[in-house]
Amino acid sequence: MIEAVYAIQFEDYKAAHRLWLSDRPGAMLWHLFVMWIFPGVVVCANCWSLWLWIRQRNDILPTVYGITIALTWLCLILITTYRRRLRRRYREATGGAAAQRVGLLVDDAHVAVSHAGRTETRFSWNAIENFLEDEHGGVLVAGKTWVVIPRRALNEPQWAELREMAAAKVAKAG
Repeated sequence: MIEAVYAIQFEDYKAAHRLWLSDRPGAMLWHLFVMWIFPGVVVCANCWSLWLWIRQRNDILPTVYGITIALTWLCLILITTYRRRLRRRYREATGGAAAQRVGLLVDDAHVAVSHAGRTETRFSWNAIENFLEDEHGGVLVAGKTWVVIPRRALNEPQWAELREMAAAKVAKAG
């Protein structure tokens, strides 16, 4: 049985999101498209538009300007919406606090998470789809719900016990 009380911060949530993305190729492709590929295309289109303006290619300039302005606004809206959704999910997970105390209880039957000021949430091991871990911490994935566990929350014997439990329980469920 593992018991821990720790504070979850936005940086922990971002690390958990990166870890979750590494396990989901479709979500990772969408993230790459929204944050890197589409903005890169927009920057190239704006550079091309500027190049046409310098070369005084007035025959196609209004069309190119219209397209690049539309692409720029679409890119800004897409990035803003994507980041706002991530922040909203973090606020929902922590109740809106900048850093919130979280209680974690893991045993053979279930995983229980209690947030300060909120009720306790219990997941049976059957509901846990995956356990992901990296140098920043770990994430227990239950559908679209994450149990974020920063590295500082548990000592090394507890991490080893959590790894063993997750490997045994998630393998049975899958």
